[in-house]
Amino acid sequence: MGFYVQEDSFSFYLCNAVCFSYYDHLVYVFGDTSATTSYSWTEDTWYEVRAVIDYEQLLMDVWIDTVQIINDLRAVPQNTSKTFVLCTELYSDCITLYDNVNISGTP
Repeated sequence: MGFYVQEDSFSFYLCNAVCFSYYDHLVYVFGDTSATTSYSWTEDTWYEVRAVIDYEQLLMDVWIDTVQIINDLRAVPQNTSKTFVLCTELYSDCITLYDNVNISGTP
């Protein structure tokens, strides 16, 4: 799992990711394909993000708090990338905090 801030949230290739876009305040999900969600986020707010990736079926589901924002998005295969990214974009006033990270699964 990777956490980082970047200048362009749309430059994900070959990894599974959830990105909080600073540009339009929407959440984007990336896998083998990408999806724009209608989930709008607010600055200075904590969110619980849960991503479940089924590497056998190559499908990803994502929840923010208790709302499922993505169902069955085609995921990047584990042999291509074992990376999962949770990010926001880099702007002068952007600070991103992560807390209570829990990673579980079977290889």
